[in-house]
Amino acid sequence: MTPRYGFALLAPEGAAFHKHNGTYCIDGHRYRTLLSGMQALRGRTYLEDGAISLADVDAAGRFRLDDDESCWHILLTERVHEVIGCVRM
Repeated sequence: MTPRYGFALLAPEGAAFHKHNGTYCIDGHRYRTLLSGMQALRGRTYLEDGAISLADVDAAGRFRLDDDESCWHILLTERVHEVIGCVRM
């Protein structure tokens, strides 16, 4: 049975990884998909909260920040890899 939830760590480009016993995947397409999902979640959440207006999100509903790609993100995903929670560090 596939677990319903999973975690993903998005590292900034060029981040150093040290040898460890866990598994990891370096996949540019998946990174962009998950980052986009995180930005869409942020857009929905901030719009619902009234923190931003529709003018602040792009056509896909994403609320992007200039330094998103230089930060670390821990994402909570559902089985189909939909981002349902995130922490930005």
